Amino acid sequence: VEPALNAILVFRMLRISIECGVCNVAPFAFATFGVIKVSKLNGDVEGGHLMGRVAIALMNRLGATEMIARVYAVTYGLLNIWKEPWQACMIKHIEAFEKGNSVGDLEYSVTNLYVHCNGAIFGCGDELSKLKANLKAYTKKAHVWNQTSLWKAFVVLYQLALDLTGSNDNALEEYSVFMSQKQFLEQSQKSKELSQGRLIARKQKFLAFYTGDMETAREMFEVDKTFSSMDSGGRYISAIVSCFLDGMIGFYFARRGKDEEQWVSVANSCIASFELWE
Repeated sequence: VEPALNAILVFRMLRISIECGVCNVAPFAFATFGVIKVSKLNGDVEGGHLMGRVAIALMNRLGATEMIARVYAVTYGLLNIWKEPWQACMIKHIEAFEKGNSVGDLEYSVTNLYVHCNGAIFGCGDELSKLKANLKAYTKKAHVWNQTSLWKAFVVLYQLALDLTGSNDNALEEYSVFMSQKQFLEQSQKSKELSQGRLIARKQKFLAFYTGDMETAREMFEVDKTFSSMDSGGRYISAIVSCFLDGMIGFYFARRGKDEEQWVSVANSCIASFELWE
């Protein structure tokens, strides 16, 4: 679905639920409404979190277990992370993967695996060798199940795990011998796969910052900005961590004295974002 149409579809689902009564899809509508409330446009963390709780309660009341993968992906992946410890949400995505797999909801089953891994590698901490092995398996699973956009996202996370463990392997090699990480980013830009390109830029920025390569971190900050106009509402843990890194990059270059005013503005903008999220 086009991001610009998300809100229209969600509001229509809510209106039908209120006027005609709830069905098994209603919990997903309430959860997605929560994403709109916590989006950059609205910034209503309390309201979004409440909608997530409503979605879970309604799903349990209806006994709509076939919706667990969809509701958990949104509630624990995009809403509860603003109010609850990130680690508390992780196990829910594994549960949702298993349930979604059992009812044939492959798209959201794999989505929950992705959200779990996104949080594990960017924010929650996990034993990297174990996570690397899991990401390799999940990448292959997404590819076999023909979940193309999720497969591409898994490739990025798998490459990050390889890089963090000092491996020179290319995560794409098994699928495209001639594709490099740089070409993968360029392809995303040309095909206007904005969320994919943004994830690659943030992965590169994350790696560069933690290895002390601040010039590359700055370059990836600039690349990331080219994708910032696209905000469909949902922000994973990686986006929150990315904002923190932007602030640190801003302070680093401000202290160096070059374009100080610009970088101070970047850092202050990140501080303002975290104050809003508190």
